[in-house]
Amino acid sequence: MRNIVLIACLAAFHCSASHEMKPLPQPDRAAIPSNAGTVTPEGQIVAGPPLKNLNFAPSEGSCAPPAKRGTVTACCDDKACNGHCVFAEDGKTKTCSCYGEAGGCKAGFLCSKVDHRCVKAGEQGEGD
Repeated sequence: MRNIVLIACLAAFHCSASHEMKPLPQPDRAAIPSNAGTVTPEGQIVAGPPLKNLNFAPSEGSCAPPAKRGTVTACCDDKACNGHCVFAEDGKTKTCSCYGEAGGCKAGFLCSKVDHRCVKAGEQGEGD
């Protein structure tokens, strides 16, 4: 019995190892979920737009609102921020921003690390 199991395992391993996996010539767009973010021509998924000209500042204090998994909140100049604390153009003043959305996200929206934008609470991408 032991030999039969060993032979079956070796046969299964040989069959799986003998077939080389090759990439598709074109990405299978149907296999990529519509809410997956931006997709490059090579089929790679990008989480969101680049963070051009955003200089993150430290979140200090305890005024940050509670964050859900996959979202960002901060305490920026002793004010609750639904987003990141960033330095303003002068490089000294701190302000709230959700990936470029000045002031952070408004009530009912969350700053999504996945989508790199404000999303409605409960919308895909926030990481619930």
